[in-house]
Amino acid sequence: MSLPLTYHGDDTENEEFTIVYNYDWSTTSLGPMDSWDPKIKNSLDLCLQSAYPICLFLGPDLITIFNKAFLQLRVARNSYEIGKSANKIITMPDYQLSQLKT
Repeated sequence: MSLPLTYHGDDTENEEFTIVYNYDWSTTSLGPMDSWDPKIKNSLDLCLQSAYPICLFLGPDLITIFNKAFLQLRVARNSYEIGKSANKIITMPDYQLSQLKT
């Protein structure tokens, strides 16, 4: 049996939405959320509603946005922060980071 595509387990889902939608995105390379392409907004909505761990790397600086399930992964617990550049939080060779940008 597979997991449902969306997670409606408790009120902490609303907390994730609140954090993401109240973040000051104008301080990032993505700019204010109102200026985002509809494709990015749709991807974000799918990410936040999914029961599966998802992390989006957006824009030229690979700004991270992730859902609650992603935080349950061991790799994400201590290093990932919403709205921060992956260049600053992920330790991997430059050639691998450059692959994320293509």
